[in-house]
Amino acid sequence: YNISFAKQEDIESSNGELATLYHVKADIAFAEHKYDEAMNLYQKSIGIYEKRYKAIETDKMSELYSRAAEAALKLKDQFFFKFYLERQEKYFGLEHHRTRALYQLMLL
Repeated sequence: YNISFAKQEDIESSNGELATLYHVKADIAFAEHKYDEAMNLYQKSIGIYEKRYKAIETDKMSELYSRAAEAALKLKDQFFFKFYLERQEKYFGLEHHRTRALYQLMLL
């Protein structure tokens, strides 16, 4: 699947292959310190996965929420950091290892 040609309908669908590709591209952008690009791609992936999985308590969602929150923190975007941190807390709890890791990042 070529994400360069993804249409808005694809992004708004529950295309798991596209969501996975967005996630991988986001991780690459994050590793390259391209946090704006990573944040945009994480948000697209999250949107597709949330449509695909009505019960979003999956490890994939926890990973995406925490990575999006971390990207937002790197961008100093408090709104999106709090937004994804709250989702992480709500669906996975305060004791989840990724939730705790986000709190550790806040202290740095």
